[in-house]
Order: sequence, then structure tokens, then C-alpha cells
Amino acid sequence: MHAEVIENSNQNVLRARKRGPAVEKSPRYKQALSNASEELHRQKLNVAVAIGKHIQTHGIIQKEIAAQTGLQAPDISGIANGNVERFGLNKILALAVFLGVETKLNVGIEEPTLEG
Repeated sequence: MHAEVIENSNQNVLRARKRGPAVEKSPRYKQALSNASEELHRQKLNVAVAIGKHIQTHGIIQKEIAAQTGLQAPDISGIANGNVERFGLNKILALAVFLGVETKLNVGIEEPTLEG
């Protein structure tokens, strides 16, 4: 069962909805999911390294960043040191944008095919 919240006039109603039958994912799709996870980690790490270099190069104090962003100084330090597992790409990118760090995300795209 899958639960969803439906906006209904003045109240939220929690309603259960059945999902369709379970479908076995193809091995190719499973591999794509694994590759996407690895790619996401790599992209987050690349941006985090750029943030760390920027902070170091410009002598920025992490406590000042924390005061202006609402992030915790230890979290900023973690990101700047490449410890990105706990953070989403949005948070890391937002920090990069805030600091004026130029970033570029690259995603490898192959020609789509339904075979294999």
C-alpha cells in the first residue's frame, strides 16, 4: 500500500492507494541506478572540492558562512573537506552559488535504446 495526502477543502485526508503489481527491473536498469548513484556522489564531491578550494583561497571563515546561511560550521567544514555523503546535491550547490563558486555538472548520456 502507498499512502498519499490529498488536499481536500479545509482538511488533509490521508488515503491509501494500491500500487500496481511489482515489476522486476531489468539488469540494465539496475546497473543504470547504480551508475547514477556513483555519478551523483562524484558530482557532489567535485563541487565540494571546488568549495573547499574557494574557502581556502579567499581566506573565508566558516563561522561567517554559517552565520549568513544558517548552515552549521561543522557541516560547512565537512562539505569543504569532501565529506558529502550526508548532504544532498541541492545543499552543496546552494553553498557553491552563495560563495560564488563557478560549477559545472556533467552527466554522461548514451544514446537511448530499449535493447539489452
